[in-house]
Amino acid sequence: MKEISYRSIFPNNNIPNQEFQFKSTTLKEKLKDEISSLIDRVDFSAIAAKILQLEFKVQVEQDPINTLLQQLKEKSNINNDLDI
Repeated sequence: MKEISYRSIFPNNNIPNQEFQFKSTTLKEKLKDEISSLIDRVDFSAIAAKILQLEFKVQVEQDPINTLLQQLKEKSNINNDLDI
């Protein structure tokens, strides 16, 4: 059995030339790769919970009745603290 060696595959050192074409990545492709990497690593349930808290806080701050109730609650807590 003939042994397979470098010389038997490429006699006389005739190594075939391979042409490599470098394709530069575009910004869109880089962003796509980074986003897929983030999706694999990020816990979106925690982010969604924080967003819901912020939305609720904004809704409470924009509602004048809730603002009045918050102020009354703060005043009642101050008065209760002074009574103790």
